[in-house]
Amino acid sequence: MEHLVAQLIGLLPIVIPLIIVGIVIARAAYETRENHETICSLLRIKPDERHMVRVTYGPGLPCTLGYAHTIRIRVPDKLIPHIVTPEDAVEMGVTLMRSLDMDDASSDKPRARYRDWTLTQ
Repeated sequence: MEHLVAQLIGLLPIVIPLIIVGIVIARAAYETRENHETICSLLRIKPDERHMVRVTYGPGLPCTLGYAHTIRIRVPDKLIPHIVTPEDAVEMGVTLMRSLDMDDASSDKPRARYRDWTLTQ
């Protein structure tokens, strides 16, 4: 029995960090999924087209427990026909910024068929 207890105590330095890493990864995964759903809802994108919305995060997302410092959103123009002018895009950027609790938003159209937003803290 003492040998079993000694083995279990010996495993604690391995098991505890693995549990912590698992919790951090689960938290980051939950936050990213929730952010993606929020973005798609605000942009009024149909559920079957949501896979076309690309959301990327700045470096260090798992280390910040899911709270990203930078969120980049890329959406094909065909999914957002209601956003036509640069002013519409700026208004949507502000809405996204407020909804995702970020501090700054910028909108860009780097390619002909895509609209980008960058949200930062």
